[in-house]
Amino acid sequence: MSFLSDFELSALAEFRAGNYYVQDLSNAFRRANSVIGRNTPQAARLSAIMANPASTREERLDAAIEWAQQVEGLAPMAGMNMINPADWVRLREVSLTYRVPSDFVGRWGMNTATVSLGVRNAGLAVNNRFTGMDPEGQILGRCNGGLDCNFLQSVEGWGIPIPRRFTFSTRITF
Repeated sequence: MSFLSDFELSALAEFRAGNYYVQDLSNAFRRANSVIGRNTPQAARLSAIMANPASTREERLDAAIEWAQQVEGLAPMAGMNMINPADWVRLREVSLTYRVPSDFVGRWGMNTATVSLGVRNAGLAVNNRFTGMDPEGQILGRCNGGLDCNFLQSVEGWGIPIPRRFTFSTRITF
């Protein structure tokens, strides 16, 4: 999209939708552990309600019941076979380009000059239904070459996060 005669905004969106499901293995193990299972947004929310003296008795009781049933891990392996919907839409890349006016670049002996700023994988406008860390952070590619390499297809577990990349570039033609 061009605007103000010398600027251009570019964007790249990516999505995965339809019949796309992923097993949330990392959160399943996290919830199954009585110590690190408390390191979830749900556990933090429930702890805050139970510790807040301004909350009502009913709110504290409801939070305690939800804590006992879902956070404390009374059935620690209950979440291991949960397959979650993982459709997502992500604004993958955004860049802004400035075209330097021709009368200015002509004084320096150039034909054209542009300056661009961009960001890729910055977590921009992520919209997903996945309850885990990142539906793209799958274990795929961690196979040792054996015949059993496909059993981790669509399993999210301790994946390496997608790195962010910020760019600054110039383009000059003579």
